[in-house]
Amino acid sequence: MSVPTQYWTSGLTEIAKDSFAQSIRVDRYQPEARAILGELLEKYAEHGTAQLVLPDVLQVPPINRHGNVIEISSLFGGPDQLRRAVEELQTRLYAA
Repeated sequence: MSVPTQYWTSGLTEIAKDSFAQSIRVDRYQPEARAILGELLEKYAEHGTAQLVLPDVLQVPPINRHGNVIEISSLFGGPDQLRRAVEELQTRLYAA
């Protein structure tokens, strides 16, 4: 029986978050996009899967400080690429 991801991700250290972020190949994104993925990971760790709903999650702090939905999606190369990045994050979280 595996432990639900939300339990083991809560309280992640910065090193653990960085390691996890590297495992999902965020290096292909520019620094601000990587920061957004890190913030999504933190939201997931704190509040669960409901925090990964697009575009809603882009409109709340701290993610909304990166701009509006269009500006944030452009950091990933467009809305389709943003959606793929979040889907990859979810896939990796659920596979862990």
